[in-house]
Amino acid sequence: MQPFRLRKHTGNPVLSPNPRNAWESMQVCNPGAWYENGKVWMLYRAAGELTDYTIRLGLAVSTDGFRFTRVSPRPVLGPGSDYDGGGVEDARIVKFGDTYYITYATRRFPPAKFWLRRETLRIPPTASPAVRGNLSVSCLAATKDFRTFRKLGPITRPDVDDRDVIL
Repeated sequence: MQPFRLRKHTGNPVLSPNPRNAWESMQVCNPGAWYENGKVWMLYRAAGELTDYTIRLGLAVSTDGFRFTRVSPRPVLGPGSDYDGGGVEDARIVKFGDTYYITYATRRFPPAKFWLRRETLRIPPTASPAVRGNLSVSCLAATKDFRTFRKLGPITRPDVDDRDVIL
């Protein structure tokens, strides 16, 4: 295999916040990407409204790795349950067979809501230190098409602030 050099693209950013979609109007960053059959599939981290600052994943595709098109005006993966109620972010993608597995980081509460309005969340004093500190945990999801996802749950310990996991 020939070695290759990476260079920063002069046209950065390849994707910017979209003011037409409230959920991605403030920030677009830290994507996970997968290249296959001439396409780059990018799950990007996005956030909108500052008062809540819930983080979600959007999907964009490209045939050249530089010009991306959003697939939907809605996020493809967002918060939902106890363990990922604060948002989903920082996707990392691998493929086994015909299934893509995505590790992602999450918190129990959206970051801004937690840090700016912590007293209104009514966190019981008996809650674990991880919940009281809104620590992040890594979770796993699966998809075959990057449009429908099956959340498989946390894969790291809840008492360790952990967000850098890949399979």
